[in-house]
Amino acid sequence: MGFTLLLWIALALAIFWAVGLHNRLMRLRAAAVEGAAAFDKQAQSFIGMTQDYALDAPLLAELAEAADQLDMALKSLKNNPSASKALIECRMKYEQLQQLWVSLPEINDAPPEQRSLWDEASASVQFARTAMNNASTAYNEALAQPPARWVAASMGFHAIGPL
Repeated sequence: MGFTLLLWIALALAIFWAVGLHNRLMRLRAAAVEGAAAFDKQAQSFIGMTQDYALDAPLLAELAEAADQLDMALKSLKNNPSASKALIECRMKYEQLQQLWVSLPEINDAPPEQRSLWDEASASVQFARTAMNNASTAYNEALAQPPARWVAASMGFHAIGPL
């Protein structure tokens, strides 16, 4: 009777530990997904701004095209926020858009209000990107901890890359 009781207690502890681990990883992954949604929301401001700029100056069509590519990458990120390919694509398209903004000679002739709005939107996007990266780092670190590392993959948890 004593051995059976100890076996049931061990089984109950293992189940409680697994449920606790699952809940912790779900909470951390949800924070990373929420960070990706915040990045998406902030990055959408770039898309509207570039369309407005393209209307003001036809030479900025490249900027509008880059924004459209970012929009397509953001749509794939919405479908699967933890997918490595979608995160890499969004990161590349966002960085291309920023580099294009800096390199366009028309930007120097843009009104200060437009440059100020761009800088504010850029800061908001960078803040959301940093928050998402911090959340995904916390999630990935939790996955790498020894007890979780042994069972996380069988529970369906996989690492999330940086944005």
